[in-house]
Parts: sequence; C-alpha cells; structure tokens
Amino acid sequence: MLATPALRAYFPWQNSLVDCSGNGAENTYAPAAYTFGAGHAGHGVRFSGASDNYLSILGPAASPVLPATGPITVSMWVYKAAGDGSKEYIASTAGGTSDKGYRLYFTDDARVRLIYYNGSSSVGDLSLAVNSMSWLHIAFTWSGISGDTLRLYVNGKLADSGVVSWTRDDDDTHYIARRRGYAEYGDVRMQHMCIYAAELSPAEITRNYMNMHAMQH
Repeated sequence: MLATPALRAYFPWQNSLVDCSGNGAENTYAPAAYTFGAGHAGHGVRFSGASDNYLSILGPAASPVLPATGPITVSMWVYKAAGDGSKEYIASTAGGTSDKGYRLYFTDDARVRLIYYNGSSSVGDLSLAVNSMSWLHIAFTWSGISGDTLRLYVNGKLADSGVVSWTRDDDDTHYIARRRGYAEYGDVRMQHMCIYAAELSPAEITRNYMNMHAMQH
C-alpha cells in the first residue's frame, strides 16, 4: 500500500472490514456473514456472489474523506473465485448510463472491464484480457478533468487508456462486489483496496503493485 496524504481509504481485509487509513471512511455491510480466507498475502475477504454478500463504502455525503470530484485512484488485489464464463463485479459507483461514476468487473469472456458514466452516456470504456484464475492487482486513475486520460492498470502495467470528455462528479457510494442498483454481484476474493484523492503516476502504480507483490514472497 502506497501511503500518501491523498490516501483516503484503505481496506486490508485481513480478518477485518474496517478502514485502516486513519480517515474513518464509513462502511455499510450487507447482513451476510463474511468469510476470510487465503488472500494474495495473508488473509483476504471472500464475497460469495449472493445478493446479501457485498459491502458499501459511504461517499461524500456521509464521509467527506471520499470526494466525488477531482482526481481519483482506486486499486485492489482481486481473485475471480467463480472461474471463467461468468460476469463478476469488483466495485462500482454507477450502475448504468443514468448514473455518474464507474463500474469495474470481470466480464464473462475473461476480461477486466472499466466503464465510466457521466449521467447520460459512457465516457470511458477500457478493458484487458486476463487470467482471472489468479490474483490480480487492478487499478485505475484519472485526474477528473475533461480532456485528460483515464487509465486502467493490471499487475502494475498500463492495460488500456482513453481520453474522457467530462469533468468528474461521481455519485456517492462505492459498492464492493456489487453493481450499483442492480442484482448483479461478485463471487470474488479481495484484499488491500485503496482509494486515493489523487491521480497516481504510472511509477506509483508500479511501486504499489511491487510492494504488495513482495509481501507474498
């Protein structure tokens, strides 16, 4: 985990669901019991893909440490427990075109896909074919400024990028292992989720990946 003043929320998810950044980002838990098991390094949390097994991280209205505007970086380690052939959600602040924000998920054809919406249409659509049956470090960055580049990284390397013609003004809550507003969930294992109020550089993304990868060895 890259510790900078811009780190607003950090969830190791090693036998606990609390924010360890010191900023106190608030959580709302679905009622199901969570399972902790083998993670990329140490323990991680397992989301079952069931409708009562997801997590929401409250956004700007209740937790101003997670701003809705300006630069953003979201990163985490993820393992697609369901295997290939199914769509599994990692995180989202948007469900579709009428929302503002992102949705990040494994597609049913073994890709990681990131879509950004401006409330009326898609303004960014990035993806990469991956080996989903392994732990992956996934991150995306954006300055939040119209005309700047949205970037998707996998295992510390740039996977895809595109210019966004919209100024970031996201909806509030980050849903983990769920598509916002839809009955679509994620059968995934996750660990070390970070939310930054900054656009981390490619070098910082690589360093974040390498630091966490070294913990496994």
